[in-house]
Amino acid sequence: MKTTFTTALLASAFILAVRPASADINAGPTTNSANGHIYYLLTPNSWTASEAEAQALGGHLATVGDASENTWIFNTFGNYGGIPRTLWIGLTDGAREGDFVWTSGSTSGYRNWAPGEPNNSDASSYYPGRTNENFVFIFRPGSGSPGKWNDSMDDAHGVFGFVCGVVEIIPGTPVPTRPRLTIAHAVEVMWPSEEARLYQLQWSSQIDTNLWTNFGNPVVGTGSTNSVFDRVSGSDGRFYRVLTLY
Repeated sequence: MKTTFTTALLASAFILAVRPASADINAGPTTNSANGHIYYLLTPNSWTASEAEAQALGGHLATVGDASENTWIFNTFGNYGGIPRTLWIGLTDGAREGDFVWTSGSTSGYRNWAPGEPNNSDASSYYPGRTNENFVFIFRPGSGSPGKWNDSMDDAHGVFGFVCGVVEIIPGTPVPTRPRLTIAHAVEVMWPSEEARLYQLQWSSQIDTNLWTNFGNPVVGTGSTNSVFDRVSGSDGRFYRVLTLY
């Protein structure tokens, strides 16, 4: 495996209101005029954390009822902020393999699978032994199947780029009492990437050291800017670098 080093990155810290192990709102509320429903784009996180945040907002990850709604979601959020984004929706077969259901309880039978999907076979070459794909996302712009669906692992960001949940709320739905926010330090590390190349973000507390720690799983390049958030405790300083694995 070819390993090359990119320039070490120093990311400046800023204050961010977060809930541990939870997704947060990135954009919205945005209303779809075709159905009157309200949508939010969440920050990158697992499908499970994104669905939990959707419920806290009074909805669920989006139910896609037809081709026009799929197109609206893809066009509205798929390239939000100029960054191609893979999007979680509320379809899962976690309860019974092959039986995909909507978390909203909808019985919509609309599907928009990419060729060969669903196949319950995530990139085992990256993660040997991890082959259960119980959660569905919409492929990002610029991918091989933009706007089409794929079944994937809960933490799909290691293979498909960080995945953002799309929340759908029906107006009039009671909003649950939200948990109290806590304050944490966070940094955003960004670097230009080539599509399909695999990158590993690492951190160290000192710049002049050979002791670096992997941050999360490898990330696939998007062909534009990759972005990773790191929540750090207290006033600890961190330096970052990115390895190009191949």
